[in-house]
Amino acid sequence: MSVSVDSSGRSATHTTNSYRSWSFDWTAPSSGSGTTSVEIAVLTANNQNGNNGDSWTSTSVSIPEIPPANSAPSATNVEINPNPNAGVGVDLVAQYTYSDPDGDPETGTEIRWHKNGALHSGFDGRTSIYASETSIGQKWKFEVRPYDGTDYGTLVMSPEVTIVDMDSDGDGVYDTEDAFPTDPNEDTDSDGDGVGDNADAFPTDATETSDQDSDGVGDNADVFPNDPNETTDSDEDGVGDNGDAFPNDATETTDTDGDGVGNNADAFPIDPNETTDTDGDGVGDNGDAFPTDATETVDTDADGVGDNADVFPTNASETVDTDGDGLGDNADEFPTNPAETKDTDVDGVGDNADVFPTDANETADSDSDGVGDNGDLYPLDPSESADSDGDGVGDNADVFPTDATETLDSDSD
Repeated sequence: MSVSVDSSGRSATHTTNSYRSWSFDWTAPSSGSGTTSVEIAVLTANNQNGNNGDSWTSTSVSIPEIPPANSAPSATNVEINPNPNAGVGVDLVAQYTYSDPDGDPETGTEIRWHKNGALHSGFDGRTSIYASETSIGQKWKFEVRPYDGTDYGTLVMSPEVTIVDMDSDGDGVYDTEDAFPTDPNEDTDSDGDGVGDNADAFPTDATETSDQDSDGVGDNADVFPNDPNETTDSDEDGVGDNGDAFPNDATETTDTDGDGVGNNADAFPIDPNETTDTDGDGVGDNGDAFPTDATETVDTDADGVGDNADVFPTNASETVDTDGDGLGDNADEFPTNPAETKDTDVDGVGDNADVFPTDANETADSDSDGVGDNGDLYPLDPSESADSDGDGVGDNADVFPTDATETLDSDSD
C-alpha cells in the first residue's frame, strides 16, 4: 500500500488501487487549537479502464480536542498583616500568594475568619477586618482555600494574631487613650476640634485653633488675624475699630482735624473750625458771614450786606451808591443824581446847582447881579433888582425911586 502526502502536509492520497482500506499517521495540532476536521473523498471505479460510470463520494469527520486534566491551585505565605501582634486601632489584612500550575486565574477563593478560636461566618469572603471590629486581647486568624474556577486547592490556616494596646507614636500614651496616636507631639484634644491641645492656641475653644497676631483673639473671630492691634470691624469698612475714628460708620474712618466730623463728610478735613460749605464758595459756614450765598463770605461793616455787593464795605451806614458819585445813597440827598449830594437850604435844589445854596428862597440868579431871581424884580437885568416905588422903573434908573409918579429929571433940577 502506498500513500502520497503533499508538500503542505495537509493532504494524503491512497495510490494503490487494489486496496479498499488504508491508513497513515498524523500529528494533532497544538493544545488549545480546538476540534480538528478531516475531509475524506473516495473515487468508486468500475474497472472499465475509463471514467464512464465512475463516481466520487466524500464525508467529513470531526476529531475533538481532549483537554488536559486541571491542576488545583495553591495558597502560600498565608498570614495576617500586621503580625504576630496588631495594635488596637489597626486594620487586619489577610495576605497570601495564589498560584496555579495551569496558569488559571483566581476566582471564588474562600476566606473565613476565626476570632478567639471560633469561626465567624459574618466575615466570610473579606480580605480585611476593620480596627473598629476588633478589641484588645482578641486573637484572630483566617483560613483560605484557593479556587481556579474548576478545582479548590488545599485549605491553609494563617498564624494567629493578638490585638494589643500600643503606643504607635511613642509619646507614652497608649493609642486607645491618645487622641492623636500617630503624632508624638499630641495626645489630647480638649475641645474636640481636631487640633491637639499643644498646637491649639485655644485648646478649650472648638471654634478657634490659631492666633497668628498673638492678640488673644482667634483667627476665625479676628477680622484682622495678622494685625495685633485690631480684632473687630464693627462697620465693615475694612478699617479696624481701634484705628477707625468712626467704628460704627462705614462711610468714615478718619477725622484729621479732630472736629468730630469724618474726612469724607468734612468739607474742610484739616480745619477743626469748619465742616460744611453750604454755598460751595470755599469758605466754611462758620467763617462765612453768608453761608447760603456763594457770592458773599464777609460783611466787614456788619450792615447785613456782603462786602462784594456793598459799595461801602467798611461803612455800616451805607451799602449803595446809585448815582456813582462816591456818596452812599443814605447820605446822598440826590442818590440818583451824580452831580448833587447836598441841599443845604433844603429848597430841593442841590448845592452845586443852587446859586444860593444857603437861601431856601433862591436857587437862580439869571442876570448874575447877585440877587436871586425870586427877589430880583428884574431877574434878567443885571443893572436892576428893585423898584421901590413900584413904577416899573428900577431904582438904579429911577431918579425918583420912591416916587411912583416920577422916574426922570431931565434938567437935573
